[in-house]
Amino acid sequence: AAMPNSKIVIVQRDPRDNLLSMYKNRFLHGTHPYTTNLEILGHYYNHFVEIIDFWSEVVPDRFYKLQYEDLVQSPEEESRRLIAACGLEWEDAVLNYHQNDRVIKTLSTHQARQPIYKTSHQLWRNYEKELQPMFDVLREAGNYPDDD
Repeated sequence: AAMPNSKIVIVQRDPRDNLLSMYKNRFLHGTHPYTTNLEILGHYYNHFVEIIDFWSEVVPDRFYKLQYEDLVQSPEEESRRLIAACGLEWEDAVLNYHQNDRVIKTLSTHQARQPIYKTSHQLWRNYEKELQPMFDVLREAGNYPDDD
């Protein structure tokens, strides 16, 4: 209600890869402490899903959901859909985002300066045994992907 003309973009990624990425990175001391505990990280993800599901029902026309893996596989097609869903005009520079020289203040600064890559896809498989406590929490809430 505070931003009636806004579009909320949710980029959904396989939670196993998404949460592994958060777990293996170290944030500034005192920020995001939930990322250091696999079970707690799983619970935070489950709460995120609950919040997104709730607001998607309340204001469904305001949300655009984009699957990360689809974006990585077909960047131009998915980017065009996203831009159109936001009511914006297409610019070819969208595909060259990594050449933008503006300041980026995020943990993923290095990644934001790279073209889209696929090397993180299913990286969780390398740590499947170690990540089981987190996977169990996701399963309990029905948020574990059923592709296995």
